[in-house]
Amino acid sequence: MNNYLNSIFLEAILNDFSEKERLLYKSVIEMEDELAESALTPDQFVNHLRIDSPHKRVAEQYDMTLLDLITILEEMEEEVGRKLEEMFASVKWIDYTKMVYSKTGENNNSKLFYVTFPNT
Repeated sequence: MNNYLNSIFLEAILNDFSEKERLLYKSVIEMEDELAESALTPDQFVNHLRIDSPHKRVAEQYDMTLLDLITILEEMEEEVGRKLEEMFASVKWIDYTKMVYSKTGENNNSKLFYVTFPNT
């Protein structure tokens, strides 16, 4: 459930950024994900980053310096992280198991929860 919530919350947070920032962020994440999938070890991933310089290519694609790209990404990551924490903290899980099973007379050893989410 956390991966599902994370993707929903992340999409909502990214929608608050400008279109250029969203595209930039998604381009970098996709590029890093592709590298991570092709790398067999963490060291190989880091070597790909050093040798291939994919972040520099993304910076050039968006007509910016590597330093500008890194600065923008760090600011975005900080904001995304802060907002994700806030959103996850506002999720409420209320256990309705006993109430539901007492009314239905059933009990299939499953837990039943009412979950509230922040407005996205």
